[in-house]
Amino acid sequence: MEVSTTALIDSGATVSFLPREIAIDILNLPITHRNLPVEGAGGMFMCDVVRAKQISVMKGVNSIHEYYDRFMHIPKAPIDLPYGILGRDSLFRTFNITFRELDQRFVLK
Repeated sequence: MEVSTTALIDSGATVSFLPREIAIDILNLPITHRNLPVEGAGGMFMCDVVRAKQISVMKGVNSIHEYYDRFMHIPKAPIDLPYGILGRDSLFRTFNITFRELDQRFVLK
């Protein structure tokens, strides 16, 4: 099953996150770890962890990179993400990333 979600790139995030609605409710990804504490900008919160078989990073309709067997963190209530967050455990290990703050864009090399 293919599902699309917008993801933000977060240089402060050590791990990557998916919204519970997509990971659990729609994709029914298997939970590999339950109730792991994660510390974020707002403090400590709990997450489940799922294993995604494949994640595609898209530019328009073209895939620019694929990840396989990737662990993703799923925040537990009351944290509710409206989008995915790609942290340093994924995109940052694949590309050199330049944030163009004035242009409100980023460049992957």
